[in-house]
Amino acid sequence: MIVEDRFLEVMESEIGKLGERLGSVGELVSENAREFAPKDELLKLSNSIGFLNEPDKLQVTIFAGGEDVPYAATQEFGNENIVPDKAGALTIPISPEAVHHRAEDFPDLFKMYSMKTGNMYLARKNGKEIEVMFILVKSSHVNPHPYMRPAVEQNIASIERLLVGH
Repeated sequence: MIVEDRFLEVMESEIGKLGERLGSVGELVSENAREFAPKDELLKLSNSIGFLNEPDKLQVTIFAGGEDVPYAATQEFGNENIVPDKAGALTIPISPEAVHHRAEDFPDLFKMYSMKTGNMYLARKNGKEIEVMFILVKSSHVNPHPYMRPAVEQNIASIERLLVGH
């Protein structure tokens, strides 16, 4: 019985240490993923990356995204066919002022068709000028911009060292 008690004590201690080391893996991978994440001036994607360590379960979860960053998975894996949910077209900002805004944020927009390009635009009058704000497209695609996978792949040796405790 004394041997079994000692064995259980040692195992609990080792499991606890492994749980802590998993937290170190989560910290390493999430820090590196933040570095690899595509950057915008708000750093929303980068700031959404974190980890949750559950040492009692021997589990670490590394996450990205959330309500403010619904595009996290699209950035990681890409998307071949993005289509509008409700509208007839996607609005792609082409004016610096339109970036991080929706077309509905500009109540004075009107549709404009270009015979030269065959494209439809949303524009507004700016004095005597016409300022093109958005291009309208039926669908679009996003190429992958992985940030989580490289954070793991480029740290495999460090992760192995952390897990074995060296």
